[in-house]
Parts: sequence; C-alpha cells; structure tokens
Amino acid sequence: RSGSAINLAAGTVVTLDGQNEENPVFLFQAVSTLVTAAGTKFILKNGAKAENVMWALGTAATLGANSILPGSILAGSAITFGTKAELDGCALAQT
Repeated sequence: RSGSAINLAAGTVVTLDGQNEENPVFLFQAVSTLVTAAGTKFILKNGAKAENVMWALGTAATLGANSILPGSILAGSAITFGTKAELDGCALAQT
C-alpha cells in the first residue's frame, strides 16, 4: 500500500514470488497513480498468476513503452498505454 503513488523506474524488473502457496494474491494500492517507465516488467514465479494480481488506484495508471504488467487495474479516472505496453489482465477506469 502506498500513501501516494507507485512509480517504477525505466527497466525495473519486479519479481512476484508466490512461495508455492495455493492461489497467492498480490494487491497493490495507491491513493493516486501507478506509473511504469519504459521497459518495466514483472516476473511471476512459484505459483504467482496474473489473475491474482490487482492494482487499485485512486486516480490513474500510465504504462510506459514496452512495459509488461500482470493483473487487473482498477483506476479512478484513466489508464494510458505507451507504445507496445502489455497488460496480462483487464483495465477498468471509472470515467
């Protein structure tokens, strides 16, 4: 949980490790935004699945060029995809 925003720098690699649990869940919350810079990617291992990753954002999400993000994004206002950005899940914005 972030008190304000989640910002990932260019080329960041994040590993979500399910630790071999049955259906591990990853919930990321931010009062405002999620911003992934170009080339950000996630590695899912040991049982982690994109269907169990959720992003709850107060305002918006911006996925930078060539970013790869797992999960479902729930944003208050907008979701923007850069060139060749990929989302393995769904994107829902209230407005």
